[in-house]
Amino acid sequence: FFMIRPQQKERKKIQEFQNSLQKGTKVVVGGGIYGTVSNIDLAAGVVEVEIAKNVIIRVAKSNVFADANALQKA
Repeated sequence: FFMIRPQQKERKKIQEFQNSLQKGTKVVVGGGIYGTVSNIDLAAGVVEVEIAKNVIIRVAKSNVFADANALQKA
């Protein structure tokens, strides 16, 4: 129980962040790729992330883990 609770809290925090994504948000996706959200398709659960000028990747919304601005300040 003591090990599961902190994991549940962290997962809930990540899920709230994923649900609050907006165009222009700087994010970190799985694999440590930094980019900016360019489009969100909630129906398909897909987020398009621009990782360089005119280079856009499509990732599952569940693969967007963190706010890049918050990580860079830490």
